[in-house]
Amino acid sequence: MNKTNYHLQHCLTQIEKKLGWGDSENWKTSDFELLREKILDKTGVNLSVSTLRRLWGKVKYESDPQPTTLNALAQFLGFENFLEFTASLPPAENSEPISEIPESPKPKNSIFWRAGAILIGVGVLLVIIWGLNQTEANEEELDPTLFSFSSQPISKGIPNSVVFDFDVPSSVSDSVFIQQSWDSSKKFSVESTQNQATTVYYYPGFFNAKLLVGNKIVKEHGLLIPSGDWLPLVNRETTPIYFEKDPSIRNGVLSLTEEDFTRENIALKPEVPVSSIYFVDDLGEISAQNFSLKTKFRNSYTGGNEACKFAQMLILTKDAPMVFNFSIPGCTSELGLLLSEKQIDGKKTDLSAFGIEPEEWIDLEVSVVNQQVSVFLGSEIIFEDSFENNPGDIIGLVYHFKGTGEIDFVNLQNAKGISILEEEF
Repeated sequence: MNKTNYHLQHCLTQIEKKLGWGDSENWKTSDFELLREKILDKTGVNLSVSTLRRLWGKVKYESDPQPTTLNALAQFLGFENFLEFTASLPPAENSEPISEIPESPKPKNSIFWRAGAILIGVGVLLVIIWGLNQTEANEEELDPTLFSFSSQPISKGIPNSVVFDFDVPSSVSDSVFIQQSWDSSKKFSVESTQNQATTVYYYPGFFNAKLLVGNKIVKEHGLLIPSGDWLPLVNRETTPIYFEKDPSIRNGVLSLTEEDFTRENIALKPEVPVSSIYFVDDLGEISAQNFSLKTKFRNSYTGGNEACKFAQMLILTKDAPMVFNFSIPGCTSELGLLLSEKQIDGKKTDLSAFGIEPEEWIDLEVSVVNQQVSVFLGSEIIFEDSFENNPGDIIGLVYHFKGTGEIDFVNLQNAKGISILEEEF
C-alpha cells in the first residue's frame, strides 16, 4: 500500500467512525448524497456523489484523488488540510494495513461464561428476538422500492409552485419530510398518509428534491425550475424582487440600474444588495465536458460603499456548477473559482488576472474540451485547469453583481459549434 492510499484509507475510516452509519459496504447512493451535503456544510467544498463513491471503492478508478478532494475530507474531520491529517498518523512503513482490523476478543469457554449464558433466561432471549424483528421491520420500511416520489412544476417561470406526489408505506412511524434541494433548511414536514404536497420555488435552477424519513433519504430526483426567459432580480432573505426582461433592456444591454432600485424602494445603504440575472431552461444535450461560452458583462454600480465591484458568472449544470468571480485588481485575494468539484482559492492561488478595472467590461470566453478548461479575457488566456468529474448537461447561466450589473451578449455553443443559447438583447 503506497503512502497516499495508506493516509486516504485512514481518513475514510475516521469519517466512517465520525458518521456512525455502520459498515460502508452497505452504504447506498442516498448515503453518499447525504455525506456530500455534510461535507459541503462543514467545508464549503462541493464534492460530487460520484467522487465519494469512487473514494469508497463503489466504482473502480485508478487515478489519485485531487488535492482539493483530499483537503475537503481532512477538513470534514477538523484538520486544516490533508497534510495536517497525514502528520497526525503513524508512519506508513511502521503501521499495519488499515484493512487488517483485529477481531473482537471472543469470550473464554469458562464456567463463568457458561453460567452467564444459562442465566440469560427465556425472557431476555425473547427481548433480543423482538429487537431483531423490529430491526428487520425498520429496514423493510425504509426500502426505497416501497416508496414513490415525483414532482411537477405548475408553470414555466418564477415563482413556481411544484406539486409533489408521493406514497409512504403505512408501517412508517417516523416523521416524513420533503426537502426542496441540497439545502437541509429548505424542507417541510408532511403526513405519512398524504399523497400530495406543494411548495414554492422562488429561484430558478436544477434542484435535487428528496423524500426523507427522519434523516434518511429514501427517494430523490432532479427537478428543473426554468426561469421562463431572462430574469433580472434582487436577492432578499424572504422573496426576491423580480424585474421584467423587456423594460430592463436599454441600448442593447440587459441591466439593472440604481434607478430600478430606487423605483422599487430597494435600499443601497448601508449594505449593498446583490442583484442577479438568470437564464435557466432545458437546453437539450449540451455537455459541460465539451462546450464554449462567450459573454460580456460588468458590475455597473458606482456607489462608494462597494469598492471591490464583485461580479460572478455561473454556468449551471445538473450536478455541480462552474463559477468565475471577478473584482477590481485590488480585491482579487477575495476571489475564487469552482470547476465542478474543484475549488480554487484566491488566497492560495494568484487570481490577479481576474481583476478588472472599474467601468471596464468583462469580455469572457470559457472553452472546455474533454474537461480541460481554458479561460480568456478578450483574446488573452488567463487561466487553464481541468476537472475530474462529469458535471452533467448545462441548464443555464447566472450572473451575480454586488450592486447593479449588465450583460451585453451571450453565445453558448455545444461541442459541434452549434449555438444553443445566443442573445444580443
